[in-house]
Amino acid sequence: TDKKKNEKYSDFIQIIDRADIGDSYNFGALKGDKKLNAKILKHKIKEQNHIRVILKVVFEVDIPAISTEKGRSKKAFKHKINADVILYNQADYFEFDIEWENKSKNHILQIGFNLKDKITLTKSEDLFGAVERKFNPDFDIYKEIPMPRGKELKLNTAPMQRFVMAQNLGVITKGLTEYEVNKNTLYITLLRATGIISNPKNTTRGTPAGPPLNTPDLQGIGRNKANFAITFNDSEDALFKLSEYFYYPCEVAFTKLEDKKFFNLDKNQLLYSVQKTKQGLALRIYDKKEEKIITLLK
Repeated sequence: TDKKKNEKYSDFIQIIDRADIGDSYNFGALKGDKKLNAKILKHKIKEQNHIRVILKVVFEVDIPAISTEKGRSKKAFKHKINADVILYNQADYFEFDIEWENKSKNHILQIGFNLKDKITLTKSEDLFGAVERKFNPDFDIYKEIPMPRGKELKLNTAPMQRFVMAQNLGVITKGLTEYEVNKNTLYITLLRATGIISNPKNTTRGTPAGPPLNTPDLQGIGRNKANFAITFNDSEDALFKLSEYFYYPCEVAFTKLEDKKFFNLDKNQLLYSVQKTKQGLALRIYDKKEEKIITLLK
C-alpha cells in the first residue's frame, strides 16, 4: 500500500522462470516456452520493532534441470527462494534481500512488478544521468524467433545502472542491471544462467558473435543473492536521492569532525567524485539538465 497516495497494489509481485538457450550476449527464447510461476509456500513477520519490520516470504518453483533448443528437460529441481522484505521506520522504500540456490542450467529467473497500465515508457539511470526509453508493451518475442542469418532481434530488455522507474514505481538495485517490459509488468532479471559465449543456435541472433566458448560458471550454479528496493515514486530527482540512501546508508563515527562547505550545487547537478590532489580537490560534477548552470566554488 502506498500510504502517501492511499493506493493499494494487489497481486503486485511475481517471480517467474523461463528457458534461456542464449549466451552471454543475448537472451535466447525457446519457441513455445511458457513461464513458470513461483508459488508462495509460507510467510511470517520475522522482526518487528521501532526501527524496522521484516516480512519473510518463501517462494517455491520447479525449474527444469536444463533447457536446450529441443525443449526443457522433464527432470526438474525444486527451488526455494527466500525473500526478506524490510521496511525501516520513516523510510521511503521497501528493501528486498533474496537468497536461493540455483540447481538448473540455461534459464532466466526474474521478479516482476504488476502495474495498473501497460508500460510504454521507462526512465533508468545511465552512466551519467537518466535515459528515457519507449517500449511496445505487446511485443511477443516468441512470435518473432528464430531470426534469419545476419539479423539480431531487438528485445524488450534494457540496461540500467542503479534504478529504473515506470508509472509510479521506482526500483533501485545493487548489481542487477537488466530490466524487461511485458504488457503491464516491469521485470528485473535476478539471474541469467547460460554456459557459453556466442551460442551458434541462439534463436534471437542469426549469426554467431564469435567462437562458441564454454563458460560453465555463467550458469550461476550454487548460492545466489539479490538486493534491491522499491519505492512508489516517479520523480527522477527522488530516485537519484533514494539511490544514494540505499547505496550509502548512514554511518556513525565517534570522532572530532569539522564542517566546512566548499561549494554549492544546483539541484540538477550530481557530484560523482571528490579526490584530493596536490593542488586541492578534484571534483567530477554532472549536469542532469541540458541548460546552463553556474556552480560557485570557494
